[in-house]
Amino acid sequence: MVPNNAGAFAHRGVSFYVLQLYDQALTSINKALQIDSTHKTALVYRGAILLKKKLYKLSENDLKKAIELGSTDPYCHCQLGALYTGLNRYDESLKELNLAIDFQPCCMLENIEKS
Repeated sequence: MVPNNAGAFAHRGVSFYVLQLYDQALTSINKALQIDSTHKTALVYRGAILLKKKLYKLSENDLKKAIELGSTDPYCHCQLGALYTGLNRYDESLKELNLAIDFQPCCMLENIEKS
């Protein structure tokens, strides 16, 4: 792997995430973010991992940063919606889930199932 390729580390992290190897995923994604702190995919998936680890504030920070940087990834909004649901912040949850539908309505069931 190219040592300074944030995209390669991020995508390797996503692969680990899909395999539910969250610690390995976090290691790769953190490396991606050391190289490029604005890598949207890395931020989205680190937010998802942190949500699974119940580190809610850190998860929210990453997911919101990805959105602020222009991420239109419906999975990001699904994760943020799930986080808000878990914190009983239902109005905010609905807003995020509706945004996810707006960005990619054809894939919503798949994204919700991944959450």
